[in-house]
Amino acid sequence: MRALTIVTIAVLAFAAAGAQEQPPQPPARPLLAPPIKPLAESFLQWPLPESAREYGRIEGTHLHGYVEQLAAISRKSRDAGNQWWGRITGTPAHVETQNMLAAKFKDLGLSDVRLEEHPLLPTWYPTSWQVRVSQAGQTVSLKTAQPVLRCSATPAGGLDLDAVYVGLGTPADFAGRDVRGKAVFIYSVPTPSALNHSARTDGAMKIAEDKGAAAILIVLGIPGNFATQLWGSGGEGPNQTKVPWFSLGQDDGRVAREMIERDAPVKVHVELSVDIRQNLRPAAVWGVLPGMTDENILIIAHSDGFWEAAVDNASGVASMLGLIEYFTKVPKERRRRTITFMVPIGHHVTPDISLQKLHDTGRSFFEKTALIINAEHVTTTQTYLFGSVLRKSNTVTAHRFFVGRSHRLAELLVDDFRLFGVGLYELPSTRFAVAGDLSKLVEDAPGIEVIESNAFYHSDHDTPDIIPAAGLESITRAYAKLIDDVNKLDLKDIVDPASPGTVQRP
Repeated sequence: MRALTIVTIAVLAFAAAGAQEQPPQPPARPLLAPPIKPLAESFLQWPLPESAREYGRIEGTHLHGYVEQLAAISRKSRDAGNQWWGRITGTPAHVETQNMLAAKFKDLGLSDVRLEEHPLLPTWYPTSWQVRVSQAGQTVSLKTAQPVLRCSATPAGGLDLDAVYVGLGTPADFAGRDVRGKAVFIYSVPTPSALNHSARTDGAMKIAEDKGAAAILIVLGIPGNFATQLWGSGGEGPNQTKVPWFSLGQDDGRVAREMIERDAPVKVHVELSVDIRQNLRPAAVWGVLPGMTDENILIIAHSDGFWEAAVDNASGVASMLGLIEYFTKVPKERRRRTITFMVPIGHHVTPDISLQKLHDTGRSFFEKTALIINAEHVTTTQTYLFGSVLRKSNTVTAHRFFVGRSHRLAELLVDDFRLFGVGLYELPSTRFAVAGDLSKLVEDAPGIEVIESNAFYHSDHDTPDIIPAAGLESITRAYAKLIDDVNKLDLKDIVDPASPGTVQRP
């Protein structure tokens, strides 16, 4: 036995010496190589069909300049010292945006350009916040912490709480856990973004609050460290939660989780100050391009948004401006219907009362409306989740879409969007995406919405570089052809007859 032990020790010593003598191993091969060409230069471009040459005047690089211009207004909001920044309704940046668009409407030749003010109800605005995690003398500030829309503020000075991690936050995850009075971390699977994610759709955030959590932190599982603006829980009034809720980027969430996994207590400091602002009067922008008849086409694109808000919704505004540029150069005798352009007050801080007013008072207008286009999140770069990396591609996302009150319009949409290479989901949605603002307009006239909200939606990564000029170009051309095709049809051939037992306007 002793001899065997000596031999074993000798073998181990030899192996250790050999290991020390080996040259250092090269690092693991990286997943990604440097780009061959800049992404903007390699985007797939759909050839312009010979039958649609006239739409070649709509040029994507030019439209992208409008996205940059709107993003620059947002950055001025940041540079003014606002922690909650962007073209947010009721702020100076939003006022500047609407004034700029009104001036642009006039410069492009629209008539009846006006700013129409709308008084807001008392409105929630976060002014400052912070989230820190501490353990054994180490404190880490979670820089991506972002208050969930219309959540409750903390007491002055904030809250210092014990931390608990509940995984996906299902009832099974909460079983046997005491979360009362604690900061609860929930991991949420994006489906595909801050618009829809598992903690919202499966109710985990509300479960945590109902079980007595003192603060709730949702780690959104998008690779990297995105700051995201999540929607609240619904309900009435400017505050819709009992306790403060925050979103966190995945990397910040991992830091907190790894602390909780160690055998030492973790403390969380959360602090949030909120203003409930009164007497705000943001303005909607209107402009008109007269046609040969008093029948109408209505094009809507909101301009408000968080951070640089390139996808949501500088892209839609850029597309609207492209349509104005295109149709103002079309002789009036070729414009069968008057086109009305509207930039509503926006829907991010309150429901959009400018659209509500339009629905409530626009009966005579809608009786002669052949088409409503909601230009919302019109293009963005396609991405893929590959392992722990969010990988961009050189093509544009497909879109979910909705068509209301017109089977003929739905057929035209599919054909025209295919002509210009605009991808659509296999099946249409059953309602406008922004239901609270636009769903009532479905009662009023035939309408379409073509929209996508991928990983960049409501995030600090929603920047102009993820807006492909090729996508702006193709969808704006498709919109223009759709308007021309609708103008070939009489109203009676566009609007579906009402189904038995339904209420339909007009």
